[in-house]
Amino acid sequence: MSPEDIKILIANIIAGIGLVVFCISCLFKSKKKVLITQTINNLGFSIASEIILKAYVGLVSDVIAGVRNLLVIFKKNNKVVNYVVIILGLAVSIVAYYLENEWSTFNYFISHYQWIGILPIIANLQYSIVVMKDFKNPLVLRFSLIFSTAMWTIYCITKRSYVGAVFNIITAIINIVMVIMIFKNKNNGKNKNEEIIA
Repeated sequence: MSPEDIKILIANIIAGIGLVVFCISCLFKSKKKVLITQTINNLGFSIASEIILKAYVGLVSDVIAGVRNLLVIFKKNNKVVNYVVIILGLAVSIVAYYLENEWSTFNYFISHYQWIGILPIIANLQYSIVVMKDFKNPLVLRFSLIFSTAMWTIYCITKRSYVGAVFNIITAIINIVMVIMIFKNKNNGKNKNEEIIA
């Protein structure tokens, strides 16, 4: 096994531990508990793995996600702070993208799959908006997580973070199951109400 293979293995082990934590977060109903467990992953395991794999866009996205979550947890996210975090996060992510990728023409951007580096930026941007807007409907957060994990899965595969890809898929499945359960509970509630009315 080459030194590079050992690095990839270590990075995947670290990512695996972190993404178990992330998957656990999907089982919580409380938004605060979801954000706390996700922050542990973002600012700990994910960053360590991304440093080893030189996945700079992912690293920047996780730092921003961690900061964003902490602001929400400690209720320091007013409108101005929200906009600053989103805009600053977007700007820093774009810089990180250019550091991670080299391309000179649009054809190169498409044919060499450099567009994949933008996926974590999109995932982080939309999830930041959902988290900071504080939607009361739990389905909004669930759908946002499903979309985000789909983007991260593609990015992880290209960065050889295979454990990250697998656990992002699992996280998406967990959220899809949770969405189905929420819809079932709503329907059961409606059916009970109809029985009482009848």
